[in-house]
Amino acid sequence: MAFHHLALATNDMDATHRFYTECMGFELVKTVVAPTPSGKGWAKHIFYDTGGNAMFAVWDLHDPRVSEFDPAISTGLDLAVWGNHESFDAPDL
Repeated sequence: MAFHHLALATNDMDATHRFYTECMGFELVKTVVAPTPSGKGWAKHIFYDTGGNAMFAVWDLHDPRVSEFDPAISTGLDLAVWGNHESFDAPDL
């Protein structure tokens, strides 16, 4: 079974978008905006092409039922900083 995408939530979409386009060189290929399941807010799902027929996606959540959160994958859950992470194959710096 092929891998389609990995998605993470952010609380700073502007900085997240700049990082993945300017630093990582990913191309924005799709944006989907829709109401959240609660019907009380909205969410934006942004997809970046990472090469190799896979994508990386980011959630920009705007719903009063979603409380403030720490977007750090591991430390936000009180895990070791190296526990959960994303990793991309980069042929050079």
